[in-house]
Amino acid sequence: MNLTTLNLCAIGIQAAAVLLIALKLRAQVLGKLGFLFMATTFVYHGASELLQGFFPGRNQYRLLTGDEALSRWLWLITATTCLFTATYLLKVSVNKPRLGLERLLRDFKGAYFLKWPVLLSLGLGAMIMVTIRRGSAGNESYLLSGLADQFNLLILTLSLATLTLTTRGKHLILTIVLYGVTMSTVGQRTFTALTILLAMSAAVRYGVEISRRTIGVIVVVIATAFIAISASRSDHGRFSEESFQERLEAIISGLNKPVASLPIDDVLDDTVYRLDGNSYGALILDKQMEGYGVTGLRGIGITLAYMVPSFIYTEKYDLDPSMRNEEAYADQFYALDGDVDFVADFWNMVLAYSGALGLLFFGALLGWGFASLDNWLSTTMTVNGYLAGVALSMIPMNLELGVAGIPMTLRGLVALLVVANLLRVRKAAAEPGPRRAWSVVRV
Repeated sequence: MNLTTLNLCAIGIQAAAVLLIALKLRAQVLGKLGFLFMATTFVYHGASELLQGFFPGRNQYRLLTGDEALSRWLWLITATTCLFTATYLLKVSVNKPRLGLERLLRDFKGAYFLKWPVLLSLGLGAMIMVTIRRGSAGNESYLLSGLADQFNLLILTLSLATLTLTTRGKHLILTIVLYGVTMSTVGQRTFTALTILLAMSAAVRYGVEISRRTIGVIVVVIATAFIAISASRSDHGRFSEESFQERLEAIISGLNKPVASLPIDDVLDDTVYRLDGNSYGALILDKQMEGYGVTGLRGIGITLAYMVPSFIYTEKYDLDPSMRNEEAYADQFYALDGDVDFVADFWNMVLAYSGALGLLFFGALLGWGFASLDNWLSTTMTVNGYLAGVALSMIPMNLELGVAGIPMTLRGLVALLVVANLLRVRKAAAEPGPRRAWSVVRV
């Protein structure tokens, strides 16, 4: 799409919406889910368009739709972000909670599930499961990869966030570097970035102030992982059946390449299309204008059906594999090429379910809802509230989960709460913690 003045105005409005939220929340901004939602939305629908303009011809999705359709969608998603921002700012509270980090740590007592060695062990187990080749014969592989998808990111995020809070940020920089190296072996750039950013968001929510030096280290670690994974892909392709040692060697070989020999073109080709959340939305909007309608309740029903655990809904394995995700259903409904792996994010799927007017309505509704959620998270200093905050933050930060990400996240959260409370041997002392206004730790 050409970066016309009109399109640049839409991108500028999206950026202004994110900035308005940041200005109101100030020091609390990184810990608020509403800000994360709008920041991630801007990455996929605003900043991504700048990438398309700066590096044209590197996104195969743009061959499937025209500039006019893309411009219509761009302004529709911009209007949606404005409605989200307006209702969010009207509802969100910026009052600092009366009780801070110390109260939360008191409630950690007895919650042995939150001992970071336990969480780290579980996370490493999930990483082993995710290395199992997907698509191999039998339901066992499907089950294991499903468990990894459900809990891998959640458990590793919890372990890093809990370690940061319980140690009050001691050796945080070294910890982030070690996590970055280990998670890079999964071979997923987004996975590495999300784990670190979600953990830091949880830490900020409970009173940890991240210094500029630490922010710089985080940026370097994520950028290094990004370059190393992209460089290793040019030589070894995407990881599938490789062992941990083989993956680590591939990552190291990517880092050992001279700067001049880095496959910049390959990196750009593998990146520019990866953040394009607009092409799929433009295609769906175009189809709806041609009279295709919306997927509606049937699409939602299919999505919810696949969220039922397989030990309850055993027939799930017998269903059409192409219907195991909402993007595949939308492809079929709108007669789109199912062989094309579109970037179908949350807002694209809301459009498919409800149409343009529904998208605007849900944009306003979600702004109000996330403000209410942020208000609650800022006042609850309990283990259950902490777990809920970490789990629910995956919805705004991982928009590629789509609408299906909401029931999937809630399913994981329920399982996590059940396990955490069953393993809670003793409760924290009942008396209130120290009444300090916002216990601050700087790292």
